[in-house]
Amino acid sequence: MSVEDILGDMILIIYKYKKKTDAAMLVNLINRKKSDKQFFIQKVIVWSLRQYSKYNPKAVEQILTQLPELSNLAKREASKYLSYF
Repeated sequence: MSVEDILGDMILIIYKYKKKTDAAMLVNLINRKKSDKQFFIQKVIVWSLRQYSKYNPKAVEQILTQLPELSNLAKREASKYLSYF
């Protein structure tokens, strides 16, 4: 799977499915690329979590708990719309 495919998949599942987004699929995509240091990969991971938090904040809280190895910046930005993470 190419970088473009990963980015496209993350963006598509958030925009298209919103509340119906498959959290497990999102976690799977993030797990594939979480250690990639490319700026845009990290940015889309954060962006996808932040967007998803608007529709399903509890799922994003669980994802952030499952992925403690995400950077502090990623955690902070992904939890921007969460009331108490």
